[in-house]
Amino acid sequence: MMEGLFEDNTIILGDFNAKNTTWGSTITNARGSELSNLINYKAFLSLNEGTHTFRSNSYGSTDVLDLTFTILIVPGGNWNIGKDHLPILVEIDLKVNCTGVKDLQWNFKKVDWSLFEDIPNDLIS
Repeated sequence: MMEGLFEDNTIILGDFNAKNTTWGSTITNARGSELSNLINYKAFLSLNEGTHTFRSNSYGSTDVLDLTFTILIVPGGNWNIGKDHLPILVEIDLKVNCTGVKDLQWNFKKVDWSLFEDIPNDLIS
């Protein structure tokens, strides 16, 4: 299975042809169930905004096939697509300043857990 391929700072995106109502597809298929199990197991977040990315000219239907997931907590950014299967633009506003930082220690007593819980919910919705 693919689960051994992903590190903590991973972004995966592509045309998966995996349908799942979780990310806005009209149905859930076997590939969508398998991908959903993987992203849930590895705690990936979907960056999709529910936009249907595929249009079938034959059937006149649309669906979500182009997907973007990340393990990173993304404080800001955009997820945009063009028309059917054109490139996906993922912009992540991530600023890190490590100048002069030594021996970092985490103080979990000072964590704002309600804010921590809101970030993934805001990204998913």
